[in-house]
Amino acid sequence: MIPLSEIYDFIATMMLFVAIWAQIGSYVITKIEVIVIQTTFLAIYAFISGLATLNYDLIILAFLIIFIRGMLTAYILLKKFPERRSLIREKSTTVPSIIIVSIIILIATLIIYRLTIYQFAPSPITAIGFVIAIQGLLLIGTRKNKITQFTGYIEEENAMILLSLGIFPLPLVVEISVLLDVLALVIVAAVLLSGNLASEKLEELMG
Repeated sequence: MIPLSEIYDFIATMMLFVAIWAQIGSYVITKIEVIVIQTTFLAIYAFISGLATLNYDLIILAFLIIFIRGMLTAYILLKKFPERRSLIREKSTTVPSIIIVSIIILIATLIIYRLTIYQFAPSPITAIGFVIAIQGLLLIGTRKNKITQFTGYIEEENAMILLSLGIFPLPLVVEISVLLDVLALVIVAAVLLSGNLASEKLEELMG
């Protein structure tokens, strides 16, 4: 039987690969789909942990993550798109250079983690959470599209929860998750939904 620690490491590693995948491509709808996949992996991680330890707080956390972050937020974002949403992409996205920068930052982040945080939290899960957090910041900082920047924020949320599971008491993790999700929905309502994607300039939507 596969040890639970290896399952946890596999799920966290898949979340990291998804974070790299989020840097690839210029179509905005892909970013939403990718971030839903990452959120699903995080929910699976929390759910398995809850079943293994008979901790109902973790199971509740898993359902909160998949419902609020993976389904509700994604639904609101997708509803905002015009009918030809599959054609909307970011303007002037240089994918090869972003991928190279992403990989360089990944390596640098792991080195920084090994030299600083490792002595306080020597866990592969913590390391991957730290790397995903930096990748989320990169996604926010290198994109101009509001939807893509918001998916970077969701990635930051996922990273913070992954980090928190190994550092903070579980009740606090649940509270942090709920707070971040509420904040995310507020951002969607106040910023993203205030504009109309369909009315933006054609060259900005189509690249």
